[in-house]
Amino acid sequence: MFENLVEVLKANPRKIVYTEGTDARILESAARLKQGGFLTPILVGNVEDVKAAAKAGNFDIEGLEIIDPANYDKMDEMAQCMFDLRKGKMTMEEVRANLQKGNYFGTMLVKMGVADALLGGATYSTADTVRPALQLIKTKKGAHLVSSCFIMVRGDEMLAMGDCAINIDYQDTVDKATGEPVADASGVPVEAKAEFAPALSTGSQDVEIAFDASLLGGRDLVAFESLRKDEAEVASHADLSDEGQTVHVAVEVGTQAADAADGDQVIEAGKAKVIDTVAYKGLVPGETYIAVGTLMDKGTGEPFLDKDGNEVTARTPFEPEAPSGTVEVTFEFDTEGLAEGDELVVFEKVLDSAGNVVAAHEDIDSAEQSVVVDNPGTPEVPEEPYAKTGADAPDGTGYAVAAGIALAAAAGAGGALAYRKRKTAGASKDAADEEPEE
Repeated sequence: MFENLVEVLKANPRKIVYTEGTDARILESAARLKQGGFLTPILVGNVEDVKAAAKAGNFDIEGLEIIDPANYDKMDEMAQCMFDLRKGKMTMEEVRANLQKGNYFGTMLVKMGVADALLGGATYSTADTVRPALQLIKTKKGAHLVSSCFIMVRGDEMLAMGDCAINIDYQDTVDKATGEPVADASGVPVEAKAEFAPALSTGSQDVEIAFDASLLGGRDLVAFESLRKDEAEVASHADLSDEGQTVHVAVEVGTQAADAADGDQVIEAGKAKVIDTVAYKGLVPGETYIAVGTLMDKGTGEPFLDKDGNEVTARTPFEPEAPSGTVEVTFEFDTEGLAEGDELVVFEKVLDSAGNVVAAHEDIDSAEQSVVVDNPGTPEVPEEPYAKTGADAPDGTGYAVAAGIALAAAAGAGGALAYRKRKTAGASKDAADEEPEE
């Protein structure tokens, strides 16, 4: 059964890491592989302890590589790599603590290309052996089930025993984009069970899946279901393309636009700089996102165009350190074409590294996303606020109309002043305070 595999390995030598270097069974296996010359063992453990155990069992491991996690010269590089792979699910302190364990250390040797395969489970449980592989190496894209088998030799008879060490419960949740099982913020697989006794042959049963989705923002999750009786599967439904089994984990974003000069929401006409602070909730720490903003003309509801006819946009790539935080998007532009009192509204989108929109905040009526244009050169009170209609024929109607216009103009000026504040000192009010000549 193994002859062909041995021939392939002889032509293409590989390295295998043993996570329990002091175990007698491991040392016996390593010694046999050394003699075969087709698969090179790497033993994990304290060098002196491993050699002492080999001597006690009379196992020849001379010349084999022994790596001790306690003094591994590339531990900093390995720790950073594992920290990045866990994407916020482990602190750096937790990463370093786990890397002192042979199961995690050996798995990272495979992940970093130092070894090609791993053997463990002599002293570690099956779960403790498999878990690091699922967390760090993971399954092939599109595969969400893990299977196992072992070979039993009985005399001349050889039996392959399948799925004895691992029995996967198919009631899990899968990331639609990767096809991989989903874990919550603490690294626990997202799954649930519900036991029931059907009253009829046809019916339905609710299965509630509760989990912390704070690290899953923007993802589409698909529920895979398995129906079992007496531990035997009688039916299943596992379809990544089934919209009925899919839920979207929303990312929340909010924005606050402000003049870069003084932090208020009034910009002077001319060269302007607006900073939009985007607050997010639900992003995945360590992944790359891009905040993309567009200035909109509130009066038209269309994108604001600069003097060359181009939309005014800005983008800021960022990698969140936590699921919630803020990022700034800066716009620099000329207000040419905008009048006193015109409003601009910032529309924001957050994209993932593949360019997919994971969140957006685009509300043309949002006060927080708006800035208003102020022209310091515009007089606060016009020199001739009214037309001189009826001056040659002053009758009661003419005066009544003029008085109405004056009151309306005054009310309008008051409203404008209440709505926006001047950036610089306004025009002198002396003209407004002068008594009219008779």
